Amino acid sequence: AKDSGEYTCEAEGSKTKASVQVQEVANSFIKELSDMTVEEKGTVMFECETARLAPSVTWRKGMVDLKPSKKHELSQKGTILNLTVNELEKNDSDTYTCDIGDAQSRAKLSVQGHKILVIEDME
Repeated sequence: AKDSGEYTCEAEGSKTKASVQVQEVANSFIKELSDMTVEEKGTVMFECETARLAPSVTWRKGMVDLKPSKKHELSQKGTILNLTVNELEKNDSDTYTCDIGDAQSRAKLSVQGHKILVIEDME
């Protein structure tokens, strides 16, 4: 958009003008988030990739914006965006969203409880 404006060409007595509008192409995801199923107390990492660097990234759990913490680690390496959720509990099950302004990618997290095997004595 910074190259938008009026351009003039002058040559030996003739002059032409052109007006140029440069529009930025919206950013998009080239790799979307994937749904995950993980056991309680484990860790999960969501990863997506954008076509161009995303100047602003918001991660959400349901409708709530996530802030960096021990529980939620947010990182950006170039065009690769990661959200790591640690010490998983059942109530971490939800839809997670990566919002880059021009586009959103969503995935479901299902946290499963530990399976307990009960063996009875058959006498």
